[in-house]
Amino acid sequence: FQGYPGGDASKPFQAISLADFYDPQGVSGHKLLHLSMAAAWCVPCNEETDATVQLIAGLAKQGVVFAEALGEGTATGTASTQADLTTWIAAHKTNFTQMLDPNYAVLGGFFDAAQLPWNAIIDTRSMEILQDGVGYSGSIPNDLAPWISWVNNPPSYPAP
Repeated sequence: FQGYPGGDASKPFQAISLADFYDPQGVSGHKLLHLSMAAAWCVPCNEETDATVQLIAGLAKQGVVFAEALGEGTATGTASTQADLTTWIAAHKTNFTQMLDPNYAVLGGFFDAAQLPWNAIIDTRSMEILQDGVGYSGSIPNDLAPWISWVNNPPSYPAP
């Protein structure tokens, strides 16, 4: 991916890899990655991004790190561009990693692009997708709560 770590568009546009979030020893303090896929035209995507901005500080203290990929621009079927991403960051005042995945080239195999946003909760110690789904539930903390509890205790299977 290409994007802005920390959602800071004042810094150089740079390569971002999901491997950047891999932390098998738990050194970063982040045990979960909440990865989302959005489109600039998608109303629920916009709502979810605004909610994430408000929640990020509290959830970071609980071991969650966030990243979001923008797949389409302001019209359905238009590949996202660096300009779209910069506008998205400014509009939402994002404070978490933002990146491009034009026309869902990388993550599109995980979901139906007609259903957005797509969200995945990933264990950063193994990069295992613990849960994924489409749509904005309206409660990111409720979606994450069982997984925060699970990763903060010795993991056992089956997962919640």
